Amino acid sequence: MSQKNPFKELEKSLLEVPPEMKQKVMSDIATARLMLDIGTLMTYSGPESLEQTLRKRRKKKD
Repeated sequence: MSQKNPFKELEKSLLEVPPEMKQKVMSDIATARLMLDIGTLMTYSGPESLEQTLRKRRKKKD
């Protein structure tokens, strides 16, 4: 009653990718992550920073 593990078969068929392609994929992932981090920063910190800036400007006018 031995069953073949299909994941072992998949593992055998993996090939090494060319270094240029791997570098391109890693670069794209890094760019996407940077954009996500900037978006998160703007979403959480942006409104607060804008509010503080507007408060400072109002104080200067008064």
